[in-house]
Amino acid sequence: MPEEVKVLAARRVYEFRPDDLRLAVLSTPAIRAKIQSEFAFQQAVMGAVVPLFGAIDISGQGVTFASGSVSEEDGQVTPIRFIQVEPTRIVIDVAAPSTAIDTIYRRLVQAVGNARVPDGSAAIGKPTQHSDYSELSARLAFPISAILAEGLPGVLQDLVGSKLEIAMTLYIQTLVHGETYPGFPTQESAILRLAPRQGFPLSERVYFSSAPVETNRHVKYLTELESTLRRTSSKGVARAVINSRKRPT
Repeated sequence: MPEEVKVLAARRVYEFRPDDLRLAVLSTPAIRAKIQSEFAFQQAVMGAVVPLFGAIDISGQGVTFASGSVSEEDGQVTPIRFIQVEPTRIVIDVAAPSTAIDTIYRRLVQAVGNARVPDGSAAIGKPTQHSDYSELSARLAFPISAILAEGLPGVLQDLVGSKLEIAMTLYIQTLVHGETYPGFPTQESAILRLAPRQGFPLSERVYFSSAPVETNRHVKYLTELESTLRRTSSKGVARAVINSRKRPT
């Protein structure tokens, strides 16, 4: 089981059909002020937004609320890194488990209240779907070399020399069968990533992990990954011991 699991970020995008999310209304000074007040955002900026979940419409414009928080009845404070409103999407990013996003989205809709377009339609309609992304750090019971095929760590070690350690990062993308590979993705949410955690020696086996899932599913994935690679690593050590015993002295 992963130890010292820490949630670094959880992000969710709510997607809307064209004209079911009215950016023109949500970016007006009055509505921006309501949202900024509800979550104590330090910034509310209009302009180009970052395409975190794929390309934005041709305008590339939106409004970004940054550095806010919400407080629960028990005094727990949930930091909100940002809320980004695009022409057909709302992205919420928190430094907390994904479950916190549900509450924040409800409060966002409530803060907007009955704001409507002059034709009578709601400024925020019903989303058609949502997608998640999360970043965790955790201590896992396998060396980073366990992600490689048998024998490959030795080949790499021979290349760089015995005085150096090898730090590797695993990136995984998914493609539709037969699809042409488009190159390395520009959006973090499009990949699985596993890497040694910056600031720790490799011997401590602390990792950074990102995945396009909510935080509970992310922890489950890391648990399954650890179980699999721990067995692989143990077998590799056992084979190395056996082989060393067979070597002539």
